[in-house]
Amino acid sequence: LGNLFIDGLIERGKEFENSGNQLRTLSYYAASHQLADSVKNNEKIGLTYNLAEQMTFAIASSYLDISKRSALKNNPAMASIYLNEAGNIIAQSSLISNSPAWLGEYETWLFRNIEEQVLKSIAEKNFRLSMDYLKEIQSKCLSSERYPCPENFQEWMRTTREGLYLQLLDKALDLVRREEVSEAETVYHQALEMRFAGGYRIAKDVKETKLEMTCRQMNFDEFCEEATAQFNRGDHISALYYYNKADNLRKDGISDPD
Repeated sequence: LGNLFIDGLIERGKEFENSGNQLRTLSYYAASHQLADSVKNNEKIGLTYNLAEQMTFAIASSYLDISKRSALKNNPAMASIYLNEAGNIIAQSSLISNSPAWLGEYETWLFRNIEEQVLKSIAEKNFRLSMDYLKEIQSKCLSSERYPCPENFQEWMRTTREGLYLQLLDKALDLVRREEVSEAETVYHQALEMRFAGGYRIAKDVKETKLEMTCRQMNFDEFCEEATAQFNRGDHISALYYYNKADNLRKDGISDPD
């Protein structure tokens, strides 16, 4: 009876394998091995172990294929996700005690490639892409004792943040010229966050000062307009509130609207 159940699980697993459903295949092969082990069927223990082990490695290899394709398409986040999936499917297996050498070799290749892409992206001034790569390096530095964090990581990050900061300032100024003031202010604040966050020493650019005054002037004009509108509606308390906000900006050197 035990043989019948074991063979049934194996056959069901082969059906899923033929249909390309690797995860369901693994679940049946693993179940057949558990049953063979529990009934001490030595003839089936080795067979079912090999089936489950081979399918586990096949799934991990599939994940690494997706990871590599993602890496070659400049998608480091997806590459890292599928590397982790490959590692997890092996680590969670009760049948496999040691991680295969090819998994570690691929991990080494992937992060060497990521480090190379950081340098390439910085050289091409593609700072958004270099930040994507740096985030994966940073995450790996924090999560893996085996991975040696690159010696120049902090300099790469500072250069990338500075590049993004300057590009955001340029984008904000372009939005101002197109009179898209609300969007310009949003991008301006993104630039500030890029300069201040992370603890990197990034010098304030003159464009930031220009945008700061532009945004303050826009806010001042809006406060004056809203104060006047509230006053004309007879809501003197709200009008005073907006006049006070405008007055605070005037003290910082903002001029009255024409």
